[in-house]
Amino acid sequence: MDLKRKKSGFDSDCFQLRKEVRSLGRALHRNPNNQYLRDKFLFQSKQYKRMLKRKERAIHTKLVNDLCSEESKNPKHFWQLINKMKSKQSNPADDISPVDWLKHFKSLYCSPPDHSLQTDILALENNSPSDEYLNRPFTISEVKTVLKGLKNNKSACNDLISNEMLKSGSSILLPSMCKLFNLILDSGVFPAAWNISFQVPIFKAGDPTECTNYRGIAINSCLGKVFSGVLQSRLLTFVKEHNLLKGYIGCPRNCPRQCSFINVRGLASPLGIPHRHDFTLFK
Repeated sequence: MDLKRKKSGFDSDCFQLRKEVRSLGRALHRNPNNQYLRDKFLFQSKQYKRMLKRKERAIHTKLVNDLCSEESKNPKHFWQLINKMKSKQSNPADDISPVDWLKHFKSLYCSPPDHSLQTDILALENNSPSDEYLNRPFTISEVKTVLKGLKNNKSACNDLISNEMLKSGSSILLPSMCKLFNLILDSGVFPAAWNISFQVPIFKAGDPTECTNYRGIAINSCLGKVFSGVLQSRLLTFVKEHNLLKGYIGCPRNCPRQCSFINVRGLASPLGIPHRHDFTLFK
């Protein structure tokens, strides 16, 4: 069977009818003056084309029904169905040269470093009191909790380490991961490899051949995300236990809103940090 056409409804019935049409075509080629073969060939050809259209309509009808059903509430399943309904056309983004992509994303992300801000952050870090809870070593249970919450079917970065690999090998990898995370915590040096990400352009609106009409989605290291998740879990626990967000705008975890804005100026006062900058967390 022609597997390339299976997705469009090409099944065994279509395969058999196409086989008959081709057989009749070869027979008609050998006997071009045979009117019976000619009429039968034309009839079977029409039947074959009608069957293909009927099968394709049935596939699209089923997809539409699935979208309208309860199953479409699953976002992943919903977009899988949408992609199935899309026609296979060339992507206009393929015509944009890599040089243009590089210039576009450089203009978005490669802004000059703010050395004064870095100096202020280091000064705040040196002058702020140390907290035993925040600075204590990570435990295996903390790393294990974050690993359990990893989602499957997420893209891996250039290290090719996926969430499925980390979760499947957690029984063996947990001690090593915990040791690595504690080395990062003690040294204060974030691995440079985890700062590398793949940029996937997503079309917004306008001319699809203009790279300025695309926004980028960064695909980062899954292992780096685990470290960030452990760090985030500890910070959130610290904030909740000390009630540092009382009276401030914010959304709890698993909130249906896509973005949570938390003004953390109030975090500075209890720690004796001067109000020089406002910070906003985007999640």
